[in-house]
Amino acid sequence: MAASSVTAILIAASLAPGEYGAYAVAAGLAGVLSASLDLGLTSSLARYIAQGRGTPRLVGHIALARGALMLFIAAIVVGVSFLLDPADHPSQRFLPVAGAIIVAQGAIAFLYGALPSMRRIRLLLTVTVIQPILELIAVAIIAARGGGATDMLLAAAGAATAGAIIGYASLAIRHTGMRQPHRAGEQDAPAVTLRDVATYGRQLFLVTLLMFVFGQIDQVVIALFHSAREVAPYALAIKLQALLTAPAITASGVVAPRIAGAGRSALAAYRQWAGFYLVTYIGAAILAALLAGDVFHAINVAYSNDSGVLIALLPFIVLSSLATLPSITLNQVGHAGDRLRIAAISLTINAVLDFALIPPMAAYGAAISTSVAFAFYAGAHHRILVRVLREAHAPDADTVAADATATRALLRGGVFAVAVGTALSLILRPLIEHVVAGDGRAEAVAVTLGAGVVPGMVLVALAARAVRHRAA
Repeated sequence: MAASSVTAILIAASLAPGEYGAYAVAAGLAGVLSASLDLGLTSSLARYIAQGRGTPRLVGHIALARGALMLFIAAIVVGVSFLLDPADHPSQRFLPVAGAIIVAQGAIAFLYGALPSMRRIRLLLTVTVIQPILELIAVAIIAARGGGATDMLLAAAGAATAGAIIGYASLAIRHTGMRQPHRAGEQDAPAVTLRDVATYGRQLFLVTLLMFVFGQIDQVVIALFHSAREVAPYALAIKLQALLTAPAITASGVVAPRIAGAGRSALAAYRQWAGFYLVTYIGAAILAALLAGDVFHAINVAYSNDSGVLIALLPFIVLSSLATLPSITLNQVGHAGDRLRIAAISLTINAVLDFALIPPMAAYGAAISTSVAFAFYAGAHHRILVRVLREAHAPDADTVAADATATRALLRGGVFAVAVGTALSLILRPLIEHVVAGDGRAEAVAVTLGAGVVPGMVLVALAARAVRHRAA
């Protein structure tokens, strides 16, 4: 997270707003292609591994199948770049790099999706740390030499490639760690085939594709009605949203397989983690609102007057973080098909509101439409998962106790979040501004780190304590 945060700041600070907007659109579209070309195979495989029905042979087959597909599509993208005239198509310069990103990010995304269910958490940690650190080093060198958007995209592709090589080599050398079936009846379950994974993967593919389009349509519509310069502050706010949501995604990738296999304790476990997410991200939103101006100014003075976009996106930051747990858990329990309707409706809401609000309000219209659509998305996933877990397992004593005390715990945690987000930030801020006086940007950096990181760490500790002891 630290390396990724610094990288995002360096890229935004090194590129002019117009170029950063073009970079964001190119990187986002390449990410959509990379994710959609997975065809849902990774998440589908993770489901069967979490159930104890996956084998190293099946993992190898899936990795080879999706790798071959991405290489084929990347070759087409690169080939198209040679057919376009750069004078008529300025975006032609991004196409060869987009091909590299499709392959590299696709390769490492497979590791991020499969390793948690394989119980290879140490290897996941290694890959997760190495990739952003290598990207940070490359981006720092490029920024020092005055490189442009294309060079920044190449840095992302190179770091993902290096991380993927390390991860696959480790898996090839030592592929143990996948748990064996242990629940009654699992021993006699039919063997999982590539066809089984692909069949369930089709549902996941459609959901993933719709949600990646959801994530990129705002920037495309802003560019359509305004300019790349208008895309830049929204793209920067979305980058910060992704950084804040990343811990929730990582935790959900590890927790969801355990909820899926927890039997009668599944609903209690889900409610406890959902409570932790809610308390933590309410506090994070408060901190982000207080520090939005300093964050944008610290990144690039050109964005000093654009911090309101981040504040407008705060509901989306909270909702997108909360939605990671029920959405990933539904994949793990075999109900990805239930997510398809939710994703389609969410995308429709977002698209309709985008075309209504972005022409008059630019990035602020995009922030409103995204938050409204995601309110439906997060709420629908929560309701379906609770229903599925209740139908699969009669609530046990832990679940009943959790239901009885959830409101009290969340209220207590909310008080912690407000106290930490306001009091500590407001106490630390004047002190930091007094110590670092005279340099506006240095002061903004110091305030962001001191009044953001320290209260944030306290917030997480208090939120964990409130939710862990809520039945007391």
